[in-house]
Amino acid sequence: MERLAAYLESDRIASVQCEFKVVLPDGTVSLEKTGVECYQSRLAETDENKYVPGLIFRLVPDTNDPKGEWKIRASITDLRRGVKVPLKASFVVK
Repeated sequence: MERLAAYLESDRIASVQCEFKVVLPDGTVSLEKTGVECYQSRLAETDENKYVPGLIFRLVPDTNDPKGEWKIRASITDLRRGVKVPLKASFVVK
């Protein structure tokens, strides 16, 4: 596995963006955000540290919301390395 330091410039600044989309049971997009800054900071000198973005995503359906499976599509992009990690989840509103 390649070390993180090989991808960082000498300033050791990490730059991570997120994007996400909420898809309703009928397939329409309820919410879509791109280019959201998730993490931008100087990293510690060691590659052993773990970092968690400060973005919290919470959905609470209202009684009027459509019943069925809602889909969440998201991705986290490391802008320095050009690496994009896709994520997906779903939940059912009854």
